[in-house]
Amino acid sequence: MWTQCRSQPSWRVSVDWSDLSKAKDINECYVTIEKMPSLLFKVSGTRIRIHGLKSEWGTGKVQDLEDNLSRLISPFEPVRDFRIWLTPPAKAASAAEIESPPFLDFPPYTVEGNVNSQGTISLKYFYRPKQGRSRSVTKTVPWAAPRDLDEPLLTSDKPTCGPFKFEIRAWDIGQDDLKLLADRFSISKNSIRPIIKAYKGISLYRDRILVLPKSETARDWLGLDLRRVSKVGTRMSTTQIVGYVSISSKNNPAIQDTSDRERLVTNFAVQDFQKLLKDIVAQMEIERDQDRESITGEPPLRELFAGLSASKLVADVKGALEQASDAEEALPLLDQFEKDFESAKEQIQRRFVYYSRLATIGTIAQMLVHEIGNKTMVVDGFIRAARQFIEETKGTNKELLNHCGVATKALESMVQLADRFSPLANRSFQRRKRSSIVQEVFKDYMLARKDVIERHQVSLKCLPVDLETQVDVDPGELFAIILNLMDNAIFWLCQSPGSKDRKIELRVSPRKDSRVDVEISDNGPGIPNGEEERIFWPGVTRKPNGIGMGLTVVSELVSEHGGKTLLIKPGELAGATFRFDLPASTTRSDR
Repeated sequence: MWTQCRSQPSWRVSVDWSDLSKAKDINECYVTIEKMPSLLFKVSGTRIRIHGLKSEWGTGKVQDLEDNLSRLISPFEPVRDFRIWLTPPAKAASAAEIESPPFLDFPPYTVEGNVNSQGTISLKYFYRPKQGRSRSVTKTVPWAAPRDLDEPLLTSDKPTCGPFKFEIRAWDIGQDDLKLLADRFSISKNSIRPIIKAYKGISLYRDRILVLPKSETARDWLGLDLRRVSKVGTRMSTTQIVGYVSISSKNNPAIQDTSDRERLVTNFAVQDFQKLLKDIVAQMEIERDQDRESITGEPPLRELFAGLSASKLVADVKGALEQASDAEEALPLLDQFEKDFESAKEQIQRRFVYYSRLATIGTIAQMLVHEIGNKTMVVDGFIRAARQFIEETKGTNKELLNHCGVATKALESMVQLADRFSPLANRSFQRRKRSSIVQEVFKDYMLARKDVIERHQVSLKCLPVDLETQVDVDPGELFAIILNLMDNAIFWLCQSPGSKDRKIELRVSPRKDSRVDVEISDNGPGIPNGEEERIFWPGVTRKPNGIGMGLTVVSELVSEHGGKTLLIKPGELAGATFRFDLPASTTRSDR
């Protein structure tokens, strides 16, 4: 290796890897360093030559080396005085400069910005389709925003990691998406995925030098692929992301990579750093989901199948014959019918994809409820045995007692999760002939969520006061409906940490047609324009770590009882208002 700094002499470093591999002790390992008599570069530079290769370097190995070298340069600051050339082993080889493929500079989805020392994420999202209208969104996400109702507010007012910058680019990699990219940049469709794969994942740079990943196995050092599997929705994997994160040694001294260069050292600063990065990716996924193919405004099925009917075509042809038109004049009618037919077919295919999702959701719900049921019995048995031991030892083991308390809360959380999905899991079974009182189920919810309500200082009211409204709905199903809507309301109320005036109202209104309207309103941020229909679809969520199932469960259960779930805009309390109707009951509840 020959190397020279600006205004400094040239140096030569010789390393014999064969000798180093034979050494039995570190004291036997030497490299030769010598000062050169003259300058080798006009200003500065480094040249590395490797001789005596033990294996043949074919096209594949050279390409892998090019891919890794191209990632060494951070894209955050303009680098004009640093370039890399590679000369592969061949007699007539010529130096080739390492550059990234052009299409990587034109992603359809981009999010970029920075995180300050207080943990506030300032980002700008860009959507740039090949055709159609572009869109951009600017967001500020505070550090203390809770991600889960069962997770207390973060005790620290700022993260233990320092500020950093980021840019993440993403692509859709379906067959149609690849064809558009190939046509736009005049490249082979089959080469696009390998190119993205070479750069995939999020690269971490410290002071403009690559930290992670240093190998293929470390590409997913943030755990995005595992996170994607855990959600029924639209999370992205490393195979469709090329991202860059820039930190500095001064601002982030605790973010260090392990000696094997495969991951980061586990500490509080790294945990906070990774949490912030996952929140950034989640915000990108939320915005990207809005810009993908629209799934709103679907017409009823009977209207879809109407497009397959030939009755209109027959009537038009008969009319043409009555006017003594020739065959050529009838051809446009056939062309139009073909277009209508294809349009109806495409819409029906999309609709059946949705219904297949619901069928899958039912299967997943059954598996979830079954597995949680089995595991909770085991855990509950252990907790009972532990508590009995504590009683017998007169509570001398305080640490075990604390762990039992934590385990009990975790068990209750698992049971609540099973309860939330059990209505979908049991749809094939005969419904129990039980009615319930809306106000009593609301009180049950307040009791179950007492800790959450008090912790987040939420004011809950049930109106009118002192009214009992009975409905022909099983108490378990009604609890699932109220649980999902109320949990949603509390979550979004808590997204403004400084806000203390958090209100939720449940209003019950019996109707003359033997139905009961129930409204749940809050004074939170409400539902953005354009999302009114999508929020009811499975997998669609604006929560950074949500699974997009809450409103699907609600609408499915209400529909099973002949009702509808509606979003009312504007909301009664200036936030979100959801209304659903259920059958009124004339019999006494046996709950």
